Amino acid sequence: MEFSNVERCGVLLAIFIGVLFFKDCWVSICPYKVIAKRPDIEYRFTLTSGSHIVMELDSVTLSSVHYLQYSKENEIEYMYLLNEYNNSIYRYKLNDRSIDKILHTNRYESGELQGFVINSPDSIYLYSSYNKEISEIVKDSVTWHYLIRPSPDVNKRPMIYPSPFLTTISPLKKYGDTFVMSGLVAGETWLENESNRPAIICAERKSETTSYLVNYPEMYQKANWEGGLTYRLPFFELHKNSILVSFAANNYLVCYDLKTKKQLNRYAGSKYVKTIRSFPHDKKDITYSRAEAWKWYLRNSSYEGILRDNYRNVYYRFCRLPADHADNIKIYNPKPISIIILDSTLNIVGETKLNQSVSYNSWNSFVSKEGLNIQVIDSIDNHIKFETFVLKQVK
Repeated sequence: MEFSNVERCGVLLAIFIGVLFFKDCWVSICPYKVIAKRPDIEYRFTLTSGSHIVMELDSVTLSSVHYLQYSKENEIEYMYLLNEYNNSIYRYKLNDRSIDKILHTNRYESGELQGFVINSPDSIYLYSSYNKEISEIVKDSVTWHYLIRPSPDVNKRPMIYPSPFLTTISPLKKYGDTFVMSGLVAGETWLENESNRPAIICAERKSETTSYLVNYPEMYQKANWEGGLTYRLPFFELHKNSILVSFAANNYLVCYDLKTKKQLNRYAGSKYVKTIRSFPHDKKDITYSRAEAWKWYLRNSSYEGILRDNYRNVYYRFCRLPADHADNIKIYNPKPISIIILDSTLNIVGETKLNQSVSYNSWNSFVSKEGLNIQVIDSIDNHIKFETFVLKQVK
């Protein structure tokens, strides 16, 4: 059977249209899979539940506070807690759970103050999310401030610059004269590549310049990760002269050396994670519902923050595992938590899955002399409660 030239053109056009159609269907139906390639690991340490820390709150502070920081000053352990509604920072003594000091600032409007870092007992750096400003407060007076802005790109590349997003577990940190933060731009785009969507913001105090580091890894460029906080929000920790970045869809930690400017990956995945699947829609597709996106998140594994334990010289990386009841979208994040333990050279030395019957807010976690403290969600609004986990060697 022979075809005429017109018929041949028609067949080729039909094939071409079919390829485009099924390509789009493939992207929508078959998500990108991040497959764990786990090396041989000897699990030598575990975390065991110890005591609880309960701190009474005043009448204007909610237990859903999103930013608090641990500090040790003159051998006394303190917890600094941000009340973003009245722009106050409360200092608690951890030994007796009492409010020791309250810092009020009138520089910002209600809800504008997103985070801080303690510099000394009399000096604190604040971050305003409204105008992206870092300011230094010394004895209630503003002594310095800086607006975070991208420096002009001499290469004029189409960059996707992140806005800082501070949390307890990924806060404003100070490395010498450099302020380090993680952040994001919500949304998905096929314009993203390996060099134009950074996740870390570094603001230099002396030069008053801003640089952007550590781009999202490969899986983010190849697939849709829904563009929200669940998979697009990066977390970081400082490690010697490096920044460790934990991406939700990445089994590896990205390690960026601030001195050499070199970057490498270190495996830090959970033994319970086999695959992580991208959102089964094209990046251009915005027709899905929030309920669909939330169910996809609940049925999927994801990584969160990483914390350094200076007392025991280890690191803790948080992992959220698929929920047993992913159809119930009213529960406070029901995804089980597993904590990966890494030694000082970032080798995995242990992993502990937390009690699934307890609701934890893993974003509100901190390390103290007693151990790793994770907020416990309960129905009482006049206090904030933490469960303390103690590092122990496996016998």
